[in-house]
Amino acid sequence: MNAKGTTTALLVAAGLLPLPACDSHVGVHTDSGHMTFDGDDLLLSGKNSTKARVTPDGSLSIGGAGVAVTAAQRAELVRLQQVAHQMIQHGIDTGKAGAKVGVAAAGAALESLAKGDSRDVEATVEAKVNLVRQAAGRLCDDLAAVRDAELAVASTLPAFGAYVTTSEADIAGCRKDIASGK
Repeated sequence: MNAKGTTTALLVAAGLLPLPACDSHVGVHTDSGHMTFDGDDLLLSGKNSTKARVTPDGSLSIGGAGVAVTAAQRAELVRLQQVAHQMIQHGIDTGKAGAKVGVAAAGAALESLAKGDSRDVEATVEAKVNLVRQAAGRLCDDLAAVRDAELAVASTLPAFGAYVTTSEADIAGCRKDIASGK
């Protein structure tokens, strides 16, 4: 790789250079299903091959067909869409925080080489890693909120039950991974 290619790769890896044409679909995979956003719409793939779509105003379609919902169900669908969106945003924020750890580690390592003193590198990096762990812990809370919202919808709208994408095991696994530093 030439010097220009190396520099570009380093800038992309450090999060300092945006990637062109990033896909607008971001999502979360769990053992129970998949949740993604297509623009502002929440798409859910659960226990079957069809998808459920929840719009920001609480409209629901399953397999492309609109589903009639009551005002209370619509409110629960809006809540689900909002907590899922919040979880995705927190995931993006956590990823950015992780990238900052890499930048801080590289900067601290270069500074320690220049000074000939590496004592501060570990403390600097560990402080940044702790911030990422806190942000990642928030994702587990978000996952629990999504689970609660999905179950609230499914309790009044049985057809939605197949689209519950989170389980207690997913939440427990998330918390276990955070506690173990994964």
